[in-house]
Amino acid sequence: MPEPDFFLRVGDTTSVIRTTLEDSTGAAVNIQNATVKFRVAPINGSGTPVINTAASNDQVGDGSDGSKGKVSFAWTAGTTNVSGLYLGDWQVTYQAGGIQTFPNDSYILINISPEYAT
Repeated sequence: MPEPDFFLRVGDTTSVIRTTLEDSTGAAVNIQNATVKFRVAPINGSGTPVINTAASNDQVGDGSDGSKGKVSFAWTAGTTNVSGLYLGDWQVTYQAGGIQTFPNDSYILINISPEYAT
């Protein structure tokens, strides 16, 4: 099994997952005026997202300031309640209506570790 890309513990909400969306050549994607969703589903294959909500499009203007393709998601209460391995991705809806998912050749592997028993 590959190593997770992002680690949390049950109940954690202060970590922010961030990335720069890239095309097939590795160049940052222009997501100016696009909306972004962060989606997460259990790795067990149920396919039902436990998170399917707006993420932040951190691109400023046309991205010429170095912000091109940058996105982030801040975990909130309830989004990290169940431990396990999850698959995540970023779904971008461009202003013209087209949709593209990143990464489009894999997923983000997220590990939510269980809380210690007290």
